[in-house]
Amino acid sequence: MIWFAAAAWAQETCTPVQAATALAELPAPAVLVLGERKGAPLDLRRAARLVRSLQRLNQPVTVALEAVDTAQQPALDDWIAGRIDEDALPAALQISERYGFSHAPYVHLLDTAQTGADLVGVGLPYAAAPADAPLLVPPGYSFQLVPTMGGSPVPAALEETFAGAMAWRAAEIASRALGAWNGSGYLVIVADRALVEGGLGVSWQLQRQTETPVRAIVLADAAGPCLAGDRVWRDLLGR
Repeated sequence: MIWFAAAAWAQETCTPVQAATALAELPAPAVLVLGERKGAPLDLRRAARLVRSLQRLNQPVTVALEAVDTAQQPALDDWIAGRIDEDALPAALQISERYGFSHAPYVHLLDTAQTGADLVGVGLPYAAAPADAPLLVPPGYSFQLVPTMGGSPVPAALEETFAGAMAWRAAEIASRALGAWNGSGYLVIVADRALVEGGLGVSWQLQRQTETPVRAIVLADAAGPCLAGDRVWRDLLGR
C-alpha cells in the first residue's frame, strides 16, 4: 500500500506559478503559506524574494517562521530592534539546535526585518498531540503523508497517531501565526514542505481559523513530483 501511494503521488501533476502571478492575484489582506525543503538555500532565497516583493506593494508584512521556536521570540524582537548583532543571532535563535538545520540559509528571511518586515517565531518541538487538544485531522491525511517519509515509513499501526501529531502541529503553527498578526497587509508563513503539500496542512487549518484569503506555494521546482492541486514555484532563471 505504501509503494502504491508513493507511486501515485509521484505521478500527479501540479500548477507551476511564478512570483509575479501569485502576487497579482493576492490583494491584501491575505495569508501566503510557503512550503520549504527544510534548510534548503534555494527555497529560502525564493521565500525572501517573495517577502521583499510584497514589501514593495507598500503593505505591512509579517513573516512567521516554523524554523524559529515561539520561545525564541524575545531574540527575534531584539534582532528587529537592533539590540543584537548578526554574529550573536545564531546562538540566540537556536535554529540548528531546535529545528535541526543550519542557521545560514534563514539569514535571507531574517534580513527582511531590516526593510520593515515583522518576524514571528511559530515553531514548536515535535510531539504527539496533547490528549486534551481540540484536533481537526483532514480526511485522508495519513495517506497523503506517506510519501513525505521517504525511506522511513511510519508503521501502519502508528499512521493515525502520526497524522494526528502532524495535524496538531499544522494547527498550532497556523494559530500562532494568526495570533501574532494584526490582520493588515500580508502574513507569510514559512513551514516545512510536508505541512504545505496537498493543501491539508497549515493552509487547511488556516481556512478553519480565519476568513482571510489563504494561498499556498511549494517552493521547490515545478518539474519534480508533487501532489495534485499544489501550486509550485516556477522560476525560469532557477533562483
